[in-house]
Amino acid sequence: MGANKWLTLHNYQNELGNVAKCADYLHAHGYKLIATLPAENSVFVDDLPVDEKTAFFFGTELTGLSEEAVAVCDGAVKIPMYGFTESFNISNSVAILTSNRIERLHRSGIDWRLTPDEHDELYFEWLCKSIRNIDLILKRKLEEGI
Repeated sequence: MGANKWLTLHNYQNELGNVAKCADYLHAHGYKLIATLPAENSVFVDDLPVDEKTAFFFGTELTGLSEEAVAVCDGAVKIPMYGFTESFNISNSVAILTSNRIERLHRSGIDWRLTPDEHDELYFEWLCKSIRNIDLILKRKLEEGI
């Protein structure tokens, strides 16, 4: 509960050209875009570099990613599957990929942590999302000069 308050979400769902707009935004902010596809040319999750800012595109279990989404991506990754499994549902895919990335980042020696300023900014955003009537409280504090 409340984990969504720690996320920064940008919703492009109702915008024309939403996939391209999302990709442009992410590329402009230095992200490499990776499609999650069980395709031949996809690299396995363990082979994907962890030293780059990466945004993952996930599709539904039924239809997968759209051709438009795959086209804007810089590469593709797949999760190893065994037996008769052909795909995982999105929550399992996200959990497996996220767990893999975090574990590998922790072992890598890469300085991946937030700077103190980034931490404070994110914490303030979380507080603003978590406290009822935050606008009124902040307005009152500003008027008081605090």
